[in-house]
Amino acid sequence: MNRFSSFLLWLSKTNPTYFKMCPKHVQWQRTALALFILCTWTLAFITGCYFVKSIFLNYDDGTGTMYVSFLGWVASIIFGLFWASFIAMTDRESISAGSKFAIVCRLVLAVLIGYVISIPLEMQIFSDRIMKELTISAHEVNGGFMEKRNASIQRYDNRIADIESQIKVERANKNKWSETAHAEEVGREGTTYTGRAGRGSCYTSAQNNYFKSKEQEERLVKELEDAKREKEIAVREADAQYEDSIVDQSYGFFSQYEALEDLKTINPRVRFFTTMITLLLVILEAVPCLMRILQQEDEYDILLKASSRINISYLTAIANLRIFEIENDKNINNQASSQHASKKLLEKVDKKME
Repeated sequence: MNRFSSFLLWLSKTNPTYFKMCPKHVQWQRTALALFILCTWTLAFITGCYFVKSIFLNYDDGTGTMYVSFLGWVASIIFGLFWASFIAMTDRESISAGSKFAIVCRLVLAVLIGYVISIPLEMQIFSDRIMKELTISAHEVNGGFMEKRNASIQRYDNRIADIESQIKVERANKNKWSETAHAEEVGREGTTYTGRAGRGSCYTSAQNNYFKSKEQEERLVKELEDAKREKEIAVREADAQYEDSIVDQSYGFFSQYEALEDLKTINPRVRFFTTMITLLLVILEAVPCLMRILQQEDEYDILLKASSRINISYLTAIANLRIFEIENDKNINNQASSQHASKKLLEKVDKKME
């Protein structure tokens, strides 16, 4: 018998010696019981780990992803092993109970445990949808604060865009007047030029307009720099106000559970699948108890009862023998005490006669 088989026998609380003496169909029944307990142990480990992992779940604003710290993983594994061991031990004791009433009571507990362990498993299966719902909820709650922040910054963006547009116009005017002044100076012919070389009135007017556009451009550039600095200050203040106003979204176990319940309400398919998962886990948890309730007394049970009766008879015989020895020793001690007292009395009588 290999180690895995020994582990299965331990799970079903089966005596290996009696197991080997049973027919094959009885051995398969005991093995099936152990495999069902192993399934519930595995599911309990997964759900226990997920329950604690969800408590240590954190949201990274930079990447927009969820992560669990190293401490969270260690704690989830430890609790998962503890929860799975508790479930396995409960199943192990229930299927080995000799009383049908005890097994029925365990059946009720199995239904409750199956329902409890189904919740974290459902949350794990629909985790992507749950996180999406929580993110949407966070945006809905904090959307007003974000709009207020963007509105306070938008007026600075509009002002900057207006100044940049004016700068482009003044630069275009500056280039136009510079070109006009040069054309008048060299006597270039054209519809907008006089065609007479020299620095006449047209040249002087173009030069004046050029310097006006240049001064206007420099003033606008300085105004643009001031506007950008004001925007930086406004952005910092708006971000600080937004951070103080927003409601941080919780991604813990109970928040995920509420999101899952909301999904069940609005999506019939999610409700159907979660119901099927719950029924499946309840059935898996209840199968060992149902097998013990429905199956008739087999060879293993007879061997176990016979061994129990032999042990009881043996212990009873040893106890009776010990009681007999104690009573016999007591009688012997009483006889010895009587003989010693008689001897003392005779010695006193002899002394008086002398």
